[in-house]
Amino acid sequence: MKKIKAILCFAVENAKKSLSSKDNCKIITDDEDILGEDMDGKPIYVDIDISRDDINKIIIPIVDETVEKTNEVIKKAGIDKKDIKEIIFIGGPTKYYPLREMVSQKIG
Repeated sequence: MKKIKAILCFAVENAKKSLSSKDNCKIITDDEDILGEDMDGKPIYVDIDISRDDINKIIIPIVDETVEKTNEVIKKAGIDKKDIKEIIFIGGPTKYYPLREMVSQKIG
């Protein structure tokens, strides 16, 4: 099970990186990465088309919640948004360029 998870995490990470610069990609495993067998004993492979739009549908609600909380903190701190010179993103998903773009535009 750990091997399957590691293979899938690697494939998904590569897809995420690819979607930072492309509109579409595939989450795919190589022939030697057979993940197991289905109930009929046939090998299971992963071959999934995914688009930036698919990812955006998942992250937009999270971005909106983050922006809402950030705006609340800015307001409570009595800071004007014009005084914010940069936003520092931390963590792996924040390397996804469309996420950075959305947050920056929504915070203003």
